[in-house]
Amino acid sequence: MRRLDGRRHRGLGLVTGVAASALAVLLAAPAPTPAATPVAPRPEPAVETGPGHGFVRDRGDVTTIDIPGSTTTVAYEINNRGQIVGNYTDAAGAQHGYVLHKGKLTTIDHPRASDTPNLTGTKVQGIDDRGRLVGAYGDDDGVIHAWIWERGGFTDLEPPGGLQAAANQINNRGQIVGVYLDSTPKLRSFLADRGRFTRIDAPGRCDTAAVGINDRGQIAIAATGTTDGSTCPPPGGDA
Repeated sequence: MRRLDGRRHRGLGLVTGVAASALAVLLAAPAPTPAATPVAPRPEPAVETGPGHGFVRDRGDVTTIDIPGSTTTVAYEINNRGQIVGNYTDAAGAQHGYVLHKGKLTTIDHPRASDTPNLTGTKVQGIDDRGRLVGAYGDDDGVIHAWIWERGGFTDLEPPGGLQAAANQINNRGQIVGVYLDSTPKLRSFLADRGRFTRIDAPGRCDTAAVGINDRGQIAIAATGTTDGSTCPPPGGDA
C-alpha cells in the first residue's frame, strides 16, 4: 500500500472500486466556526451492526472492498478506467482517502487534514479519466475545505463567500462541482471552471447540493428548503 500525503506525490496508483454514493449531500454544521460540527459532504452509508463496506459490481459479480486495517470503507466513484475512489476509517478513528486500481491501493492524505478521531480527515469523492481527484478534508479545528489533486499536488478550492466547502465531482473537461456553507448559514453549490467560480441555485430552494457533472456540463443537484426568497441571498451569477 502506498500513501499520498502532499509530500510524496510520485507514482499515484489509481482506484478499483465501486461507488456507493448518493444524491444526498449535507454540510452538517449549524454555524461555520472552528467549534462547529464538521461538514459531511456526503453521508456514510447506513450500517446495521458492523463495519461499513464498499462494493464493486462488474459483469454481474459483486466484490466487497475492505481497506486493510480499516473499520469502515466507503466507495464514492469509479471512472471509465476502473479506478475507484473513496475513504476509510482506520482503527484509531482517523479518516483517509484512497484510490484503488487493479488491486493496488494508494492512501490519500491531504497534508493539512486532521487525524483526530471522529473528525473529517481526507475524503476522495471524485475522479476523472485522467486520474485527477477532488474531495474534502477537515483541519484540526473541524473546518472543511475542498481540494483538487492534479500533476502531483493538492490545491485548495475556495469558493467566494464559502466558510466551509467540499468538492464532489470532476468531469473530463476539468469542471468541478461541489458545495459550500456561507455566512447565512445556507448550503450553496458551486461550479469551478479554470479558476472561475459560479454559484449554482435551484429556483425556490435555499439549500442546494451539486453532486455530479458530466462531460457536457450538465449538473445534477439535490435541493431542500422551500423559500419565498426573503431568507436567501439573491440568486445568480458568480459565487
